[in-house]
Amino acid sequence: MFRTYRFPAKFAHLSPLDCHFHRWKHSFKFQHSLGRFNPRKPTQKKGPRNLKKGAKFTDVQNVEAKVYMRDTISNIYKILKYSTWDSAEQQLRQLPIKWDSFTVNQVLKTHPPMEKAWLFFYWASKIKGFKHDQFTYTTMLDIFGEAGGISSMKYVFQQMQEKDITIDAVTYTSVMH
Repeated sequence: MFRTYRFPAKFAHLSPLDCHFHRWKHSFKFQHSLGRFNPRKPTQKKGPRNLKKGAKFTDVQNVEAKVYMRDTISNIYKILKYSTWDSAEQQLRQLPIKWDSFTVNQVLKTHPPMEKAWLFFYWASKIKGFKHDQFTYTTMLDIFGEAGGISSMKYVFQQMQEKDITIDAVTYTSVMH
């Protein structure tokens, strides 16, 4: 009535369940790449071949090096960790970056020392045109929570409520932990 299935010799070291999984895994091996749409446009190489008529190669060579945000965040973290606050504040003012919520939040997530994280958070709130949002407040709550600063957490949470900052599930989870 029932037919028993014999596994090929190359699967002799596998159990029947492993053998089925092995066959299933390989039957879908490249399926994840089928039919993918790649919206990226190919980039042109900058060099003598792609120059317009009359342009000089030296014009292409004078392009400034790109500064990546992760490097900027890393430098700010090092400033906060290894400098006194007075020195760090001076260096932060001189940085040629636009302070936005994302940047401040990423710096706070690098976990600088707690006192300097709070000073940085307060300093950022004084920057013209910058306003903390739920993400920066929640990250500050996380920092105080990890350090056991319950009274500081309560203070930051009360500030969020007073300033009508959106309090979401992530914020409540940070407060509970």
